[in-house]
Amino acid sequence: LQDLVVGNQVLAKNGRYQTVYSFAHRDASQGAVFLQIYTNQNDYTKPLEMTQDHLVYRFDQRYPVRASSIQIGDRLVGHHDTEQPVTVTHIEKVYKRGVYAPMTVDGAVVVNGVLASSYISLQNNTPEDQVQLQGGRISLFGVSQHDFVHAALSPVRMVCLGIAPQI
Repeated sequence: LQDLVVGNQVLAKNGRYQTVYSFAHRDASQGAVFLQIYTNQNDYTKPLEMTQDHLVYRFDQRYPVRASSIQIGDRLVGHHDTEQPVTVTHIEKVYKRGVYAPMTVDGAVVVNGVLASSYISLQNNTPEDQVQLQGGRISLFGVSQHDFVHAALSPVRMVCLGIAPQI
């Protein structure tokens, strides 16, 4: 991901390529704890690496879930979305420098054969279809945290892609 730049095409949802229009995070010097999620598809060669707050698509869930909730044996959405899931075989925590979150039109990107969200969870330990604001839970009526953030970023997407009205 560190080699991506705005304008590159990346594999995203539904096996389609989409343009990277911006980055939520792009800092080569920032350090973070990452989860390295190995699957039967990438078995110890190129894991999916993401912070525990990032959202990832589980094959059996309606909404993307926090990476920290993933366990060995879980099935994740692979690069062809709904076709064949990939199974988590091993998970490691590592500290590394460099955080990157490319933004695509649908807010998702395939990384090392696994579909991941460009977004992070809005808070810890909250169901993926709820948002906790000022101590109280607000149900999003079937809208996931991913979809909530994606909708909130619509104006940014429109400006970056040049489809916003002229001001």
